[in-house]
Amino acid sequence: MEGIPKDRAILFAVNHPTAFLDPIFVGSYIRQSTSFLLRGDMFKKPFIIFLLKQLRNIPIYRARDGFANLKNNKDTFDYVYELLKDGKHVLVLAEGQTKHEKRLRPIQKGTARIATGLEELYPGTQLCILPLAVNYTDSHQYRSEFMAKVGTPILVENYMGGDNYNPRRAVKQMTDEITRQLQDMVVHIDDDADAPLVNRVLDFHRNDRDKVLLPVYSTSSFALDTEMKISKAINESSPEYKSALRKKVETYEAFLKKNDLKDVGLARPGFFSILNSLILILGIPVFIIGYLNNLISLSLGKYVADSKTKKIEFHSSVRFGVIMGSYIFLFLIAMIILLIIGNWYWIGMLCLLPVLGFLSIIYSDLFMRWTAARKWKGVDMAERGKMESLRAEIVEATNF
Repeated sequence: MEGIPKDRAILFAVNHPTAFLDPIFVGSYIRQSTSFLLRGDMFKKPFIIFLLKQLRNIPIYRARDGFANLKNNKDTFDYVYELLKDGKHVLVLAEGQTKHEKRLRPIQKGTARIATGLEELYPGTQLCILPLAVNYTDSHQYRSEFMAKVGTPILVENYMGGDNYNPRRAVKQMTDEITRQLQDMVVHIDDDADAPLVNRVLDFHRNDRDKVLLPVYSTSSFALDTEMKISKAINESSPEYKSALRKKVETYEAFLKKNDLKDVGLARPGFFSILNSLILILGIPVFIIGYLNNLISLSLGKYVADSKTKKIEFHSSVRFGVIMGSYIFLFLIAMIILLIIGNWYWIGMLCLLPVLGFLSIIYSDLFMRWTAARKWKGVDMAERGKMESLRAEIVEATNF
């Protein structure tokens, strides 16, 4: 976060593995006011247009949206130039499309073209392009982790002006620099065939790390750096190495599946402890109240995402949006009713419910790990010893 300039207009160049979560997460942590370029085909119905504009979304049209719509991009660029001229921030999803995979796709030239267009229209504007990488352990899965990293500001004035200035060359140079920086901050799997292997190995290393249930936010880049290092090393490994590693992983996975076990139980046996058992027993009332508080929104979000989204890239975004929107709506309705009744005791209890809802999710995480560790305790010692040795071989072989 310290790498975000305080005295310049910024074009954030962000990769795009999910539909809407990427700009939501980035925008939530950037303190300054940021606007977002969003695919124009989302701006159709009047209410949706109103809502998106309230959230500072700006339509950008692509060739696939039709030639007639492309003409609207002039208004978009004019508006973006005005924002940047005034020192505001704009976020661009620089790959131009979204796909659910751990891979950096080709960076489009649009970000750099906006930068050169601004400088040509308003010379001397203090603008930088700031690459910002987003990564997910698995953006499709509930309770997965989000990891982000900020790059080095690309000062646009360094690519402009001079006797030999060439707009096309400037665009290419800035696009190449955006690509170079994002490549150093994105977990990238070269071959689709290697994705299951890499993702499983990454799971093993995640489970080996100390898992702190609270706080849920960390400024350490260790996890992301480790995952990039592992994925890059496997990308560069020989077919023979990958084949041998894959066989070990498949053997271990087959044992887990046969015995209804989770890897985290073997990796973190300490979760099955007297202290955690006591916490789980004492926390049952909190869990029940929090679970019931979350039930409608979580169920509705899952139902809508499962039944209405056709592309996996949109699943988590729709689920997140429905959960948040429905929860806030129901909370406000309940608050209005209680304010009319004037019962301050129940108003206080209502304000406590979101906290209990959050704690119930933390409780569920702890219960899952506690259960996984407890199940491993019941495994035959000889079998458990074999699996511990096999898992240790896998981890050691990928501890690059």
